[in-house]
Amino acid sequence: MSDVENQLRRLKPDVADHYARVAANLGNEISADDLAEWSTICWLLADAGWHGWETANDYIGLSLALAKQSNVLAVGRYCSSLVGVSFEPGRSYLRGVGGMLAANDLRGLPEVEATGTAIIERFQHASNMHSTFFR
Repeated sequence: MSDVENQLRRLKPDVADHYARVAANLGNEISADDLAEWSTICWLLADAGWHGWETANDYIGLSLALAKQSNVLAVGRYCSSLVGVSFEPGRSYLRGVGGMLAANDLRGLPEVEATGTAIIERFQHASNMHSTFFR
């Protein structure tokens, strides 16, 4: 069992189980180094405060589909930049990414992220605004 899985198990056992299932399959899609970074991102999201485990669980759930599109780490990195003040912007972002994945169209993601970044830079602590934008 990995360190991240152990940490997740202490935080929320269901998320640790989800992590372990996805990690086993994700290892077939990405390199060992990328898998290690993915694990770190999962923990950063989970440990980001109140209900951070929810954001981590959402990210874990999208990870296989994102890996098939070569976006798993980029999405995780961006999401981890959103959870500093509140977990909600990260969850809203991931739900939007999930919608884009369901439509099989991630082409607009760079523009969404750039606009989100501009909003966050201008209104740093307005996590409700950030969440609303990503919704």
